[in-house]
Amino acid sequence: MKKKVVVQKIDFDGNISLQTITKMYIAKGRTNSDSNESELEQVSKDYYFLEWIDDDTYIFGDLSYIDAGIKYGVLKIKRDKNGCIIKDGEEIIVEAIYDKISQNNDKTVTVHDNDYYAYFDYEKGVQLTPVALKHAVPFSTDYEGFAECSTECKFGYLPRDAKPVKKEEDIKLLTEKQVKELIKYQKVIDNIYASDEAYKEITGHSYSKRKKYD
Repeated sequence: MKKKVVVQKIDFDGNISLQTITKMYIAKGRTNSDSNESELEQVSKDYYFLEWIDDDTYIFGDLSYIDAGIKYGVLKIKRDKNGCIIKDGEEIIVEAIYDKISQNNDKTVTVHDNDYYAYFDYEKGVQLTPVALKHAVPFSTDYEGFAECSTECKFGYLPRDAKPVKKEEDIKLLTEKQVKELIKYQKVIDNIYASDEAYKEITGHSYSKRKKYD
């Protein structure tokens, strides 16, 4: 939801003046039993930007006192043991430090800083890579569980469950051929498992090349 807020600023004449700006907040609805009308209650602090990305998880924008502009981070609203939202109790997963944050897949977002990119895991609260990628396609776009990306000197696919690294030279990427082979191998494994389960229903045990009826 949005609301107008009056703040102080220095005007062109160098004097303190008032300016009306728009801020955003998370709200929950409730029904007035007397009028049967829907009402909204503010349950978060005010932010310059809010965008829902997942269950109780949002991209938010706030003023950066270092760069004197709006930067972006990720927050999650908190709930009590009864599942009710704790008012103004949101958890900041990562502070508003990025130039931009884009929605991604597989519990990640793509973070931007100075024309470079990184993948951020908002469940664990960690960057999977440094902000050193030249391009970063969302996970599971071409292949489930993988994201096409590149650095200045590398091009390939990053697995979603890759261990986080902190140096650009430590970023390791798979080739498309390797990704295809892994997916094909997994399909074979899945087919073998399904066939073995069917075999066990008939025989009572897993299949083995050794004949058990000799």
